[in-house]
Amino acid sequence: MEELPQIPKSGPLSTLCEQSDWTGVSENLSYSGRQNLRKCFRIPIESLHFNIENGRYHTNFLLLQSAYPGENIDPKQPRWKNEILNMLNGNWIDKKTGANTFEDREYFLQLVEDLRVRGQERPGVVLENGGVMGGNRRLAALITLFGEQSEPKFQRFEGFIVPGNMDAVDRWRLEMSAQIGATRLTRDYKAVNRLAKIKQGVELLEAKAGSTEDAAIKGVAVDWGTKPENIRTELLTYSAMLQWLEFTGYPGELWRADKLTEIFTEIPGIFDAARKIGMPLADQSRLKRIVFSLISNKAADYRLLRAIRNAIGSGKKGVNGTPTAINLLLSAAPNVDALTTPPTHETEDAAEELADRFRADVESKKAQRTPLVLAQTAETNLESLGNLILKLQIPADKKTAIIQSIQNCSKLAAEALSRLKG
Repeated sequence: MEELPQIPKSGPLSTLCEQSDWTGVSENLSYSGRQNLRKCFRIPIESLHFNIENGRYHTNFLLLQSAYPGENIDPKQPRWKNEILNMLNGNWIDKKTGANTFEDREYFLQLVEDLRVRGQERPGVVLENGGVMGGNRRLAALITLFGEQSEPKFQRFEGFIVPGNMDAVDRWRLEMSAQIGATRLTRDYKAVNRLAKIKQGVELLEAKAGSTEDAAIKGVAVDWGTKPENIRTELLTYSAMLQWLEFTGYPGELWRADKLTEIFTEIPGIFDAARKIGMPLADQSRLKRIVFSLISNKAADYRLLRAIRNAIGSGKKGVNGTPTAINLLLSAAPNVDALTTPPTHETEDAAEELADRFRADVESKKAQRTPLVLAQTAETNLESLGNLILKLQIPADKKTAIIQSIQNCSKLAAEALSRLKG
């Protein structure tokens, strides 16, 4: 297959010269079902525009949409280019809501200083129309440096140019690989953006003809360098996050969950435990509302949610829950309308008090139930051991050790019975 031209024939990048603007660096980039050798060019920063709709800065784009509802955000226009620049450099704020990107300021200043001293060490990836797929923050840093010093070395962004008409899956893969490459001062995806990117990849791969969700998950796992079960867990976490946003009246506003992803990893386990024990649907709904309310009112961390899951139990022998503690939560569940009301100091205090009462109830029951749990767990373990002995060929040396251990268990059981009866 013939290689595509390195420089587009039209558009903002068509003025580049393959001889004088080439950095001398070439790399294979994967798209269109094959490896494509692409040259890295020095591209004038005025020929480029930011591209933050997907990937690493997805929540920033959603934040911008929320601040300017109904407006067409065109990164090629000076107004939006400046807005996005302020987002990336940590100076942006929505004066109506107070939402901002101030936490990114320190990192951005480090990047600016690094580029000032070292130059651009890692090339970006650029679409033929000048949109930056990988390297948006590096572009913002160069714009800042050139604005400060007007030095020619800061006026050029080093990047590989790729076709703008590649299919959505190729673009997803290329964007992902461009943004997660490990280099100095390269930041990982924010947890929320990572989840959104994984979900997008699964949807795109599943949409391909003949593909199933299971196949799509396996494909994303390969691309992300992880196991399919980890991708499934990420999808469940993302789903729980979207439900919380929907229930609380902020559908799709992912930035609101930016600091809460650790909490949302626990929620699927709570709902799964409720289903497994046969909790009535009405109670499952109440449980979801109170959990979401505790999160909104800043009274929940992952430890509390894990305690809620344990308090539900599993219905299995030896794994009992704490029904009184769960009933305490269910009785405090707000209605759906109340969930969409912004938290106040009063609701936050009430939520914290409820969480404390729940923890106290769990702890008080723990001491009472521990002997029973230990006895039932021992019974379950011995039952499992008996079943395994029937199935496995156990070496003689191991068999002797197992016999000794069972005999010790028998003696300990007899002593426990004697104390209970005595």
